[in-house]
Amino acid sequence: MSHLLQFLKDIPAIWESIPVSHQLLLYGVLELGSILYILGQRRPPLATLSWILAFLFVPVLSVGFYFLFGPRKLKRRNVRRELARHQAAHHGPHRHQQLPDTLASRHWLLAQARVATECGSAPPRPVEQLEILVDGDATYATIEAAMQAARHHIHVEYYIFKADEIGTRWRDLLTEKAQAGVKVRMLVDAVGSPRCRRMSFWQPLLEAGGEVRVFNPPKVVPFRPSMVNFRNHRKIVVIDGHVGFTGGINIDQIESARCTGDSAWRDTHLRLRGHAAQDLQRLFLEDWLYAGARFVHLARLDKALTTPQDILAWFPPAPEGDGGRDGSRERLAGRERENREGSEGRGDRDNREDQENRERDTEKRGENRPAEAQPWVQIIDSGPDRSEYAIYRFFFAAMSSARRRIWITTPYFIPDEAIMVALTTAAGRGVDVRLLVPMESDQLLTGLAASTFVEEVLTRRVKVYAYVPRFIHAKTLVIDDELSVIGTANMDNRSFRLNFEVMAAIYDKKTTSDMARQFLKDLESSTQLHADHQPDSFNQRLVASLARLAAPLL
Repeated sequence: MSHLLQFLKDIPAIWESIPVSHQLLLYGVLELGSILYILGQRRPPLATLSWILAFLFVPVLSVGFYFLFGPRKLKRRNVRRELARHQAAHHGPHRHQQLPDTLASRHWLLAQARVATECGSAPPRPVEQLEILVDGDATYATIEAAMQAARHHIHVEYYIFKADEIGTRWRDLLTEKAQAGVKVRMLVDAVGSPRCRRMSFWQPLLEAGGEVRVFNPPKVVPFRPSMVNFRNHRKIVVIDGHVGFTGGINIDQIESARCTGDSAWRDTHLRLRGHAAQDLQRLFLEDWLYAGARFVHLARLDKALTTPQDILAWFPPAPEGDGGRDGSRERLAGRERENREGSEGRGDRDNREDQENRERDTEKRGENRPAEAQPWVQIIDSGPDRSEYAIYRFFFAAMSSARRRIWITTPYFIPDEAIMVALTTAAGRGVDVRLLVPMESDQLLTGLAASTFVEEVLTRRVKVYAYVPRFIHAKTLVIDDELSVIGTANMDNRSFRLNFEVMAAIYDKKTTSDMARQFLKDLESSTQLHADHQPDSFNQRLVASLARLAAPLL
């Protein structure tokens, strides 16, 4: 590292020692090479032309900026990522799934599901139980109860995992379970969880037999832009191969009202039990194998990508019949309820009534419903290593074919032209298009850029609402009466093309009705925006317009 720093300091002197004619030659080679490289990327013509003009007029700075932030996808032939995906697909659930008549007969829903499967995502699968979790405290209590009930393994994958009160509590709980013989595997993103990528925080868990891996840690030598730009934004918890969680909630006390009071974020998460949980498990396995082999030499890659010895327990066979004749499902649910009651004894008694109501509601939505009426959930994943961009295409198709309503909740609204056209065209043909965003963004540049897109859709019959009480971080979508979506992807280019993301598409009237009811409840705490709601000054509009130029990177 010291030699590298010394070399960087010596660059100006080295450059001055080179004859001017040679400097011009080097400039020319750099420009030509950069232009040929970007032409080979087959980006949209306007983006390609913009980068070429930047290379010509701001040569050195623009080239460095491009190779840091410009590449939009990892190479499809990235050996480590492809082998990890192949291994996960080999051990994971079958791609083929017989759809029920209730779904297959609805051609619009069937076509919507095919959009994602054609991009490589899993097909819809039945779930025995599904629960919408609102805000951090309820979500943490539910996940912790499921962890306490774990018998074989707990797999955790998060973009943001902070070493605060919540993160420390989770680490200690996972350590306790590891000491009890449960296999614990933890995967955190290096950029989203900077403190928790250090093994010192995880030392108690490691000593108890748990495993921890870090996704794409930055590496100075050799420097690779993908280590910084392409992040794992997924939030996944899978327990014993049967219970899965995903959604917008990170492990951060800003999500907890008990820790931060009224400023806690408004967020949404999802708990499911059944076949679809194994698709979350497959994604975890893919990311886990990739993280373990990220810096392994290709000659030793086969050993690094060896699947865990307990892989059969990762994907347990689905229960026959109603899935609960042996009583195992009921026993696990009972243990979760007992653990929730125990957490109340540690200071959560004030939420006893809410938890009991949630449990009763969960039973109504899942286990007491006949098999043919159970929700079907499709786990949709996307990332920069694949050019299909499944989540982006799924959103575009859903918006384009919606007939009655499109209700979106997103913390960051920075869509591209295609999504803007889909939304405004839907509004123009009479679809009820509503957008719920935060009143104030937690990121200045992102908030400024988003304001320009909000102004644009307001003139095209899209109803926009700003959530007033606190920052809203939920990422949800309600389409008509039978499709709702919960997941990790924001409505921006970074989530659509640069990050590894996951969304759960739920094909179910009851769940969609519940999601719509929650959306309307959030609107009660929001104010509707209008095209002329706050005329900005020239300077404000100029700054916002400049921020919009950075939209592809946000």
